[in-house]
Amino acid sequence: MTNRSEWTQDLYAVGLSSTLVAGALQGAIVWAIYGIVEMALLAVAPFLVEPSSALFTRWHWFMSAVSLLVYAGIGAAFGLAAGVLLRFAARARTFRGAADRAHLLQTLVTIPLLAAFLLQLSVRTTASSFTRFCLAVGALLLVPVVMNAIPRLRSQSVAVLASPWSVALLLLGLPWLWEVAEQDRPLSADLACVLLYLALLAAAWRVDARLRASTAPARRPMRYALSACAGAALFAITGAALNATINPAPEPGESLSPKPPDVVLLVLDTVRGDHTSLNGYRRDTTPGLRKLAEQSTVYLNAIATSNFTLPTHASLFTGLYPRRHGATRESPEASAPNRLSHDLVTLAEVLSERGFATAAASANSAFINDYFGMDQGFDTFRVHDLLPPPYYLQRGVLLLLRPTGIGELTRRYQSAGQINADVFPILDRLAGSDAPFFLFVNYMDAHVPLLPPPYYRDLYPRRMRNFAWPQFEELSVRLQTTRTPFTDEEAEAVVALYDGAIAYLDSQIAQLVERLRRLGRFDNTLLIVTSDHGEGLGNHLLMGHGASTYQHQVGVPLLIKYPGQRTPARITELASQVDVMPTVLDVLGCRAPAPLDGLSLRRGVPAGRSVFAVSVPARRDLARPVGPDSLPQHAAVVGTTKLIAGVGASPRLYNFADDPREVTDIAAADPAATRSMLTLLDNWLAATPSYSGSRKTTDPKNLERLRELGYIQ
Repeated sequence: MTNRSEWTQDLYAVGLSSTLVAGALQGAIVWAIYGIVEMALLAVAPFLVEPSSALFTRWHWFMSAVSLLVYAGIGAAFGLAAGVLLRFAARARTFRGAADRAHLLQTLVTIPLLAAFLLQLSVRTTASSFTRFCLAVGALLLVPVVMNAIPRLRSQSVAVLASPWSVALLLLGLPWLWEVAEQDRPLSADLACVLLYLALLAAAWRVDARLRASTAPARRPMRYALSACAGAALFAITGAALNATINPAPEPGESLSPKPPDVVLLVLDTVRGDHTSLNGYRRDTTPGLRKLAEQSTVYLNAIATSNFTLPTHASLFTGLYPRRHGATRESPEASAPNRLSHDLVTLAEVLSERGFATAAASANSAFINDYFGMDQGFDTFRVHDLLPPPYYLQRGVLLLLRPTGIGELTRRYQSAGQINADVFPILDRLAGSDAPFFLFVNYMDAHVPLLPPPYYRDLYPRRMRNFAWPQFEELSVRLQTTRTPFTDEEAEAVVALYDGAIAYLDSQIAQLVERLRRLGRFDNTLLIVTSDHGEGLGNHLLMGHGASTYQHQVGVPLLIKYPGQRTPARITELASQVDVMPTVLDVLGCRAPAPLDGLSLRRGVPAGRSVFAVSVPARRDLARPVGPDSLPQHAAVVGTTKLIAGVGASPRLYNFADDPREVTDIAAADPAATRSMLTLLDNWLAATPSYSGSRKTTDPKNLERLRELGYIQ
């Protein structure tokens, strides 16, 4: 016993339990401090980049609390392991004094934090210059952290760099500054962010140096714990203060009818037209839209140009079919769709050149993003991705906790309420300007995972009690893998949850419409409400979307409130998503930049009109069955007659007025009509050349995003 060092004697004197407690406390503190810095950068820092950002929604608060608990728990576990390691380490006597023990414990819980940071970047991202920079930051921070545990290498400057606050601020702050610098913003705004960051870093160093100089080593963990509590409190107070300022109710405005009309395009992602009471559905899922329809025009037979987000939005923005704009899958083997080429002119670009202020906010971060070219022409383009950047450990926390089935942890998209919280300040700013504006908003609440608030989740009765998203997902997997149809009770539960999500979405649309009224811009606004595609819900043994051109995939709602419109109208003639751009341009008196595939609905729809849709399913997706709907196909529609012609499959003919579910193929019963429709489709394909402009190769980073959001496997 006489050969034991002072540190070893002290460790044995305090006993194993005290060492374990000290280690757990150190670990919880270090990892919780990291979590506080991460939450601040995720929620507070966006306010510095864009003051009108929506901050501290219910989801942010929930995930902040969950993440801090997870981080503290992980840190405590590493701290316990560190305590055991130190207690029984054969060479522990090489360290001297209680201060050495504290430094060593702090090192042993910080190294796993840095390792997790480096591992997540190495596994989940590509070797871009930004990734290499983040990896370099993490690797370089290991040096002062390790030096801090070695007495002969330790110094005041090393100790400051290795402190929990310094590690977190450097590990996350430097990559954040890189991202800030990459954004297209004034240099003064970037400098303000840099100066604020440097001020926070300097303050952390100063406080840490004073704490180390004036506090006994045994008390330092408690002081760090107090600093963590203070940081969490400051985070909460700042968030609450900012949240109170971003969404005030506007003062009632005056009508600005002498000005050119404003344009608002709302896309209700994944909403089937036949599940809206706007289109006569048996449930009143869209009372807000029904009320809006009292002074709007409803197009009862609107057909999407495809069955997933990218090509349909591209058609809305360009007035072109997917065959012509090219932003779709080229084949089932393609890892991802092609982007929208910058060679094509979008609606936002045309309106921007005409002096319109243009803004977009989208809950769909997988396809409505700058990589896929959806940002063309927008002055403000906000995409809401609930997955943090790849260098944040919360990204891994979210992905690990999703299998728990807890709704808020399963969420992949911001809710309509969260999107409105961001859109309303933008709308207020646009309405306060003298310029007319174009606002585009995408909502995702009817897209899986279906997570409406509890009231809407249980709005419609079902015999399966407490049915929610986890049960929905289980049924979906069973259908996709076994091809076993739903029972009546299962189908009832699936549809009730989907309808509840639409009802919640409708309530939020009503709030946006009311906002337009209060701002005095409603009367002189061209307001368009539609969807990009539908959803399978078990029909034809299909879940999800992206497969086939059945009506449940391509039948969408379409409501247009023309400027000054007072009386309702319901149109049964065919409309298409390619009609949106020419309709907007016609109302505004603008000339189309090039020949478009659509027509202006404002001037009426000719009888006997034909429209078309395309499906290029991804072969690797479980939602795609083996059969005719797993291969590319086109649909031609005239009136209520639809021909579906696919590769390697016999043509199918349906009349969706008499057969809404399209279960009875009448091709054999009416060969003349089938031949006529095939000729129509062949002529259209021959007269509509495929897009042959420049394309951008698939970005592995964007592939990773699509995979994490469930679009590819």
